[in-house]
Amino acid sequence: MTEEVPAFERLEAYGFGIDYPRDYQIEFNPKSTRGQGDIALKAPDRSKIFLSWGDLKKVSKYGVEGHADYSVKRISGSREATVEKVTKETRTVNGHPGAYRSVDLQLARRGLFSRGSTTPQIVRSLHVHCDISSRYFVIYGPTTPESSDTLDANMSRMVASFTCH
Repeated sequence: MTEEVPAFERLEAYGFGIDYPRDYQIEFNPKSTRGQGDIALKAPDRSKIFLSWGDLKKVSKYGVEGHADYSVKRISGSREATVEKVTKETRTVNGHPGAYRSVDLQLARRGLFSRGSTTPQIVRSLHVHCDISSRYFVIYGPTTPESSDTLDANMSRMVASFTCH
């Protein structure tokens, strides 16, 4: 028995576009503008993939690889997360080099009776700098090891379809 491939639809806003699974709910941050903002794409299982964008001038000094590494460094600096492994790749997205990261980490559980316990999590991200639109874009999603194949498949399709200008 073959698994059915989910249907995708096109989302376009502010001159960029991405295909997303049709059964996902779209939630725009109400403060989003053409210059900066974010969108949460929520799966029926409550997992999320985010698309953020902002002014390229704010991150251009890092370059796309440095921007992605800075994001990983911010995760590493958190008291709630312990980074165990980082995988790096370069991908081409809409004609631009993209910095892909997969970060395996242990996330500290919150709560009175959770002291010292952790939950494994994987965060996948792709950073793209678009000089044509003068914006950076980050597509990212946290997942569990059990759900990582689904996130990988959806993010791969989304990244392949992404247009930034």
